[in-house]
Amino acid sequence: MEPSVRRQAPANRPYPPDTDQAVPAEQAPTTRRNSAQVASAVMASALVFIAGIWLIIAPFSLDYRNTGGEFSGYWNDVVIGVALAAVALVRIVSPVATAPLSVINVLLGMWLIIAPFILGYNEGADAAAATVNDIIVGVLVVLLATVSLLSGRSAEGGTNLERAR
Repeated sequence: MEPSVRRQAPANRPYPPDTDQAVPAEQAPTTRRNSAQVASAVMASALVFIAGIWLIIAPFSLDYRNTGGEFSGYWNDVVIGVALAAVALVRIVSPVATAPLSVINVLLGMWLIIAPFILGYNEGADAAAATVNDIIVGVLVVLLATVSLLSGRSAEGGTNLERAR
């Protein structure tokens, strides 16, 4: 009978795929944390995209007939909705590389909050629906775009402590 030969794995392999060894926290890959942050950025951007689509169809759904002077709530919602959806779509496709674009959506959300007062939406049922819609969607966009921005930036480079290592 021939003696059995036992092979040993090289000592310099940091993560052997066939064993369940615990890895110290300082050596553990950050891909799990980064992928969760990327998923968070994508989800927040997807919700901003949906908000943009809602703004495009809201003037038809809520019947904005009499909501302002030259640039009414009708056109404000359509234009801002297209811009929100476009920026959010770019963020969905490339959430880490385009993290700073979320600032645009934060600013657009802020505009939605103040637009009814700046553009002087008229009094009446149409204006009330447009005003409430713009304020609610604006607050949601600001919150979601901020989450998307922070998640994208965190996934991009990790914390300062991780960069120093």
